[in-house]
Amino acid sequence: VVTRRREIGDVQHLVDTYVQRKTQLREAEKNTVPIGKDISLFSVIEKSLTQSVGHDKIASITPGSDSKLSDGFTQYSVECKLQNVSLAQVVDALYGVKTLSAPVAVSNLRIQRRTPDVHSYDVELTCIALAKSG
Repeated sequence: VVTRRREIGDVQHLVDTYVQRKTQLREAEKNTVPIGKDISLFSVIEKSLTQSVGHDKIASITPGSDSKLSDGFTQYSVECKLQNVSLAQVVDALYGVKTLSAPVAVSNLRIQRRTPDVHSYDVELTCIALAKSG
């Protein structure tokens, strides 16, 4: 009887661990581009930045090299430079990236105040998306 109770406890612990891992997996999948969905990170970021700061404030957008990660994941990246933007425009640009339909994150951000106008900034940011290779 004691052995059976211990075994039932062990099985219950395994079930709880399985449910917890399954929940963690679902959360992780929300942060990856769905399998089979072709994402052009460059186009998505360009559209978002054009809407938030305007095309004239975008100094450059350069696709980064795709990185093959372990377990069949690929990381896509895009380097962006904005020039002569206000602090409100910086916030709008970051919010625009955060609220995209595709799960995109900002992995690097550098904000530098412009010398002639202390209320304007030059911004460099790197946007990344993680995708599971099909």
